[in-house]
Amino acid sequence: MRKIRRSKLTGFIIIPLIFVLLTYLLIFTVFSPVLSPLFSAFKLFSTNESYSNTSQSIFLPNGQSGGSVSIKNISFPKYGMHYATIKLPESKGTSDIYFGDSDENLKKGVGQYIGSFLPGYGAPILIGGHNNTYFNGLKNIKKDDIITITTSYGTFKYKVTNTK
Repeated sequence: MRKIRRSKLTGFIIIPLIFVLLTYLLIFTVFSPVLSPLFSAFKLFSTNESYSNTSQSIFLPNGQSGGSVSIKNISFPKYGMHYATIKLPESKGTSDIYFGDSDENLKKGVGQYIGSFLPGYGAPILIGGHNNTYFNGLKNIKKDDIITITTSYGTFKYKVTNTK
């Protein structure tokens, strides 16, 4: 009689428990690459914290006094905020840069991908805009042209090294 009870215990509790754990592991493995960016985006938009590392500096371009500015003296943009302007060579004016590259921001000006760096870090800045409005002049850009980005903490000039 005891053997029958153990087999019932195995059949009704342990095997379904193993099945549930294996199913969970399979679902996690398959959907993790899809869900991870969604959780990251939710965390990004739901937080009210601001960047607080004050031990770093942003390097100012040549010709500006100080050589660098402390991060604690910079007000970092929030998503959707206008924080800079960009001037392309041969363009008639400047375009506003908004932090974030949503459709709403791209209707107002050009948008910076939030995963890229701000001007002055010496690292890539990814900026997008519509080529029939704000970036219409890009079709005429040549090697060695200068693109100027102006922020509240400095003016940064970027030299075009290659076009495709």
